Amino acid sequence: MLSVKLGPYHPSLEDSFVETIQTLKRDDPLAPLAVVAPTNWMLRRLQERLAQRNDAAFLNIVWMNFFTLAKEICRQSGVDTGRIIQQAVIYESVIAGLLKQQMPQASPFQNVLSLPALSKAIFQVIQDLNDANVHLDVMQEAIREGFVEGVEIRKLYGIMQLFDTFRQKVKTLNISHYADVYRMAAECVPDSAFLRGFQHILAYGFYDLTGVEQDFFGEIFKYHPTILFLPYRKKHPAFAYVKPFFESFVLGMAHDMEELAADQETGFSFLIDSPLEDSRVRASGPQVAGEKSGGQQKLCHSQPETRNPKPVIINVSGKRDEVWTVAKEILKLTAEGYKMEEIGVVARLPNSYANAIKKIFYENGIPFMTSMQESIGRYPLVKVIQQMLQLMREDFYRPMVIELLSSPYFKTPGVDYLGFVPRPDLWDMLSRRLRIRGGISCWLARLAQAKDMLQGRTTGDSDTPPPLVPPSEEDANLFSDNEEAGRHIPVPASQIECLENILTTLSHDLSSLPERASWTILGQKIAQLLRDYIHVPSDGMHPDDHERDLLILDKIGGLLRTLDILDCLGEEVTRDQYIDTFLDACRQESLPMGLKNGRGVKVLDAMSARGIPFRALFVLGLNEKVFPRAISEEPFLRDHVRRRLSEVLGNVLPEKLRGFEEERLLFSFLLNAARERLYLLYERSDEAGKPRVQSHYLMDIIQTMKERLPSSKESGERAGGEMYVSRSIKEKLCKQEISLLAPKEIGIRMALDRINPAHVLEAFKIDRHLFDRSHSALGLIEGYHPRLTSYDGVVGDMTPWWDAAARRGFSPTALETFGACPFRFFMGRILELEFLEEPETAEMIASVDLGTLYHSILRDFYHILMEKGYFTTKTKERDPIELLQGIVQKYFAEIERQMPILYPIVWEVEKEEILVLLTRFVTWDLEQIGKSGFIPTCLEKTVKLRIQNDLLKPVPGHSKQDDPAMITFRGKIDRIDMKPAGDTASYRVIDYKSGRFFREDLARAAIRGQRLQLPFYIIMAEEVIAGEIRNGRIPQGQTKMDEASFVYVAEHKEEKTGQISPHMKTISSNEWMDCKEQYRETLWEFLKIIREGIFPVSPGEDTQKCEWCEFSTMCRRGHQPLRFRLEQDTRLKKYREIMNLKVSKKSGKT
Repeated sequence: MLSVKLGPYHPSLEDSFVETIQTLKRDDPLAPLAVVAPTNWMLRRLQERLAQRNDAAFLNIVWMNFFTLAKEICRQSGVDTGRIIQQAVIYESVIAGLLKQQMPQASPFQNVLSLPALSKAIFQVIQDLNDANVHLDVMQEAIREGFVEGVEIRKLYGIMQLFDTFRQKVKTLNISHYADVYRMAAECVPDSAFLRGFQHILAYGFYDLTGVEQDFFGEIFKYHPTILFLPYRKKHPAFAYVKPFFESFVLGMAHDMEELAADQETGFSFLIDSPLEDSRVRASGPQVAGEKSGGQQKLCHSQPETRNPKPVIINVSGKRDEVWTVAKEILKLTAEGYKMEEIGVVARLPNSYANAIKKIFYENGIPFMTSMQESIGRYPLVKVIQQMLQLMREDFYRPMVIELLSSPYFKTPGVDYLGFVPRPDLWDMLSRRLRIRGGISCWLARLAQAKDMLQGRTTGDSDTPPPLVPPSEEDANLFSDNEEAGRHIPVPASQIECLENILTTLSHDLSSLPERASWTILGQKIAQLLRDYIHVPSDGMHPDDHERDLLILDKIGGLLRTLDILDCLGEEVTRDQYIDTFLDACRQESLPMGLKNGRGVKVLDAMSARGIPFRALFVLGLNEKVFPRAISEEPFLRDHVRRRLSEVLGNVLPEKLRGFEEERLLFSFLLNAARERLYLLYERSDEAGKPRVQSHYLMDIIQTMKERLPSSKESGERAGGEMYVSRSIKEKLCKQEISLLAPKEIGIRMALDRINPAHVLEAFKIDRHLFDRSHSALGLIEGYHPRLTSYDGVVGDMTPWWDAAARRGFSPTALETFGACPFRFFMGRILELEFLEEPETAEMIASVDLGTLYHSILRDFYHILMEKGYFTTKTKERDPIELLQGIVQKYFAEIERQMPILYPIVWEVEKEEILVLLTRFVTWDLEQIGKSGFIPTCLEKTVKLRIQNDLLKPVPGHSKQDDPAMITFRGKIDRIDMKPAGDTASYRVIDYKSGRFFREDLARAAIRGQRLQLPFYIIMAEEVIAGEIRNGRIPQGQTKMDEASFVYVAEHKEEKTGQISPHMKTISSNEWMDCKEQYRETLWEFLKIIREGIFPVSPGEDTQKCEWCEFSTMCRRGHQPLRFRLEQDTRLKKYREIMNLKVSKKSGKT
């Protein structure tokens, strides 16, 4: 009862389909017909084709895809199909559970490294066996009789055992997969009243079936009148994939057969036609009763002038350029009269183009409908859910916490008091300042400490050392303005308390999830957690996005309910395993893209594009391993085993490597689908410029064009009309017509062509004043002017900031920053931009913390020794090394209390290293104190020094308030040692350094403004000593400086004597006298430039400092026009000279 019509989709099968409908409905327009096709896209195309014929009757035709037909047969027959589960993750989880429960020691799966990956691979094999409708007893008999040999037998037995257990488990659950529905439907077909209700069944467009589908359609063909429209051309090499299906299945069931003629005058099938295919070859093919010929086919080597225009081959660089080129060509086609719905864009797997298509088509106003599906796992809502569920596993990792709390989908708990607005941006800033990496205990401890600091109180007893971030003047800057730290944005106590409450509540609710429970209980708990913390905001969202997110939430709820099925495994699941399975299910769940109304360019994958013709067709991604795709054998059931089992059992087990033949077939379908225009695109390189190899399909077409179209050689054109798309934006835009460019592209094009944009601005309603300002700014930035501009850091009058800064005091660190780069000083000190560090990427203890730790330990150590009279008495009551170890251990304990120790072994090594370094330094320092006679007198002395006329020249000003006496300097001296000698006393200044040793000459670096601290401290030490004398703490007498030194606590060297000593940089008394005047002139020039408001990038050639500058991404140091202005501006002449100063020996010359 099967009639078969053979031919290509276009126009042969389509025309025959329409004629068949007309014939069947000629006598009875209400004759019931069923139309069955593999895809909904193909069904829609048949409906469109039928609607194009005015005399066609549509009434009483039922349109169904395969699965819909099978389900309807079961429903009409009263067969319970059970719960149909489509999510592969469910079956993969069942397989994973069976592997854990039943995997014997001798199993071929016993040494697997990844159980989830193994489950996915085995599910593919089981699915193939299930689709083939393989019976295990017959398969076992075939193995026993020796039809399968060698090492494959062991794997096959393992697969069969697992397959049998899997089917039994699924059967007890009363759930069904596609194959099960087809199997049940096939049993109902002979007696189906539903099928008997149709006069004819028209099966259209499929050329391959799984085993259960063959059984299903075999029953239909046997018991019900059916006409099969098969896309197949005998002896054509492109249809080699269809040949086994035709000869083994269709040919044996066909009652009559008609071979339709292929239209050689339209389309581009001639590009892959075989010259051997003619009527004589066709006549020698197999015949069946009633076979008819659709007429004499034309030879494939007919004259080129009767062909359609040549295909256009386009090579581009990157996927974005592919889509951009397609968009412009589509606009050209619409200008020629093509309708959007007559144009197709097809890729083998188009999802890699999804983002580019959405963005570029939208920018160019191109509507599209598509077969592409987007995984819900890529949407922000699902990512927020993922972050929340994995928060405990990631130990409240700081970036994850902040990203979660910042999401609009996160429902902040406990914020119900009027007028309070949560500020995740402040929480981010606070967590960075507190150097939180993760750990809920660290979060809560640091936040509690922050509240205490803000309220001006500390916790703990007096014996506890100050914390790593102590509540001192320095650390109050975590929450208030402080120039030295560069932190200026205060964090209110209410925000700290809100964050603390949120984390406390959230950690409690996450902890309430049981560590191990049934799938159902964990699903219910997580569903409740999502209801408590996740919502879809209605404000500020596009209605389509809001609708999409509600649909995603509904799908997530369905997935959680579906996972309840896995309780069939009879064992509890861990919380982490449940979360991983749930997130895997989310990644497999998808949403459709594109328009819903069916109008627009069709963007399809190659499988969905089967049977759909296009007036113009763009084929994307014609590169090797893309189209054709990369195909490999399945490791557990190799192709030769599949072939042997198919021969012995009679079941259809697909061979994986035959996929290459299907790829060729799909490509031939696409060539046949293009009726008037064909564009073939490939990437010569990716976005990064890495070369790509074009598809060998394309190579064959180019060779065919050379052989069959000799005119292309004579005219000098590249074969096939190949088009080269440059990577250059300028070349791409300037070669396009203005009418084809998007508004943004028009602006770029006009800027490149130097065209007045007034009319365009008016047409697109762009603010003309804003454009003029932007254009003027661009001219100033790009111009080669003799002076720096306002876009180079010249801001002019600094009176308000200057007055406040002068009273607050300039620190040496701030002026060192100016000496290194005025632009950096401007960004950090004047604009007060805060560089937010990422504590989670830092070392075990950040360098700033390590410096604080060294300073705090040494301060406490020397303070206790001074109180005990260690330096003034001969008897030593306490071992200093023992004292040092006790202080160090207290600080270590405080660090461990305040921050999570991610790597305990590394931390133990680092603690030991710190203790060794400090012990070595203290041992050396105490020995030097004993030898030199210098005694520690002042520790961490904060000094605020008002400028004096004899210290510094007046700074030129522009207001009455610019009195030099009002300018102050401030700093903190780590240590001052004194050595009394009768009525005189010498002193030295010591500043601890925890960083790397600075190898340059210190005096020279000082006069160049690169190292200003020690000279500052020398001047400040004079004031401190004078104050101590006035207060009676130091006896009256003449004092003089001996030296001032940077002492590098963590870096040591071996002296010639063999002694280990720290690296030091020293300015002696004589060196200070030599460079004192030059140092003053440098400070005067720096303050003068600051006062005038000139803050360009550093004009020097030293780029090393730029590598660690936090503002390097914001400056234009390599910009040539700026470099020119830096060299020419006379206002920076003195600054440039300072950068090359040398110390003068009391001569004043440089």
